[in-house]
Amino acid sequence: MPPLKLSPLQARRVRVWSGLGYGLLGFFLYSEFSVLLCAVALSYTTFALAHLPPSVPLVALVGAAAFWFYTLERNLTLPPPEHCFSPQKRTWLLEHRPLNGFLLVLSFGILLAFLPQLSTLGLGSLVGLGLLAASYSLLRFPRAEAHLSWQGLKRFPWLKPILIAGVWIALTLLLPFFESPLEIDWVRLGWLALVWAGWVFGNSFLFDLRDLKSDRQAGLQTLAGWLGNQKTHRWVLALGLGNLGLAAGYGFWFQETWAAMALGSATLGVLAANRYLELQGEAPLGFYLLVDLTLVLPSICLSLFS
Repeated sequence: MPPLKLSPLQARRVRVWSGLGYGLLGFFLYSEFSVLLCAVALSYTTFALAHLPPSVPLVALVGAAAFWFYTLERNLTLPPPEHCFSPQKRTWLLEHRPLNGFLLVLSFGILLAFLPQLSTLGLGSLVGLGLLAASYSLLRFPRAEAHLSWQGLKRFPWLKPILIAGVWIALTLLLPFFESPLEIDWVRLGWLALVWAGWVFGNSFLFDLRDLKSDRQAGLQTLAGWLGNQKTHRWVLALGLGNLGLAAGYGFWFQETWAAMALGSATLGVLAANRYLELQGEAPLGFYLLVDLTLVLPSICLSLFS
């Protein structure tokens, strides 16, 4: 088959569209856009599962807060190239500082615009979450080594997944419940909090496995590093099976089969990713974008089937 011949105009169009495609791919892979999607999707999932009156301002605020902090943290705590899982991401962040700066200002503006929508309790909780998140990696911590002074509470391996799970549960689950005018269904809230914890712990373990080599080079010890690969995969499997049981129990207790299916979808995604990593040992950065986006699956299921 003869090679395809393009006119100069067609070749130029191909280069332009290819450049745009690679640019968008780099943005999705290296920015914190997936964090924004996960925060918005989990907030929507909370409103849908708990039958709460939807609040677009609150969903926007949650998404903006998550995106703003993660973008700020990633840009302020850039490790040296030899300590990076993905040197390409570090390079992208350095080369796109103006874009990241614009996104930081934009997300912070959205955050400020919707803050007046919060109750006093909600506003205080959001400030507390911000301080807790900052203590995770941005604040100096006593006795931290000179070259790791930025790592904050991240230096305690057992505390990292607990902090991450706590912040995500509070931001995307508790905040919508407490800001709702309806009476809180504590049984539903407690049940969903356990499911949320299983999701975030499972994801956190997989990302710690990804960063195992670079963390060791940087002198960091995570729970996955302490457990080792095999035991960490077993922990993710156990968490996933437990979450499937919780999802089935939720559907039975509240007589909502569609809700059980939605809750189980994210868990199945995490279990599939865990099995793939267990067999392959490593995966490209794009794979971990998909791991992140497993948290979007429940909202898709709810939109389609509820």
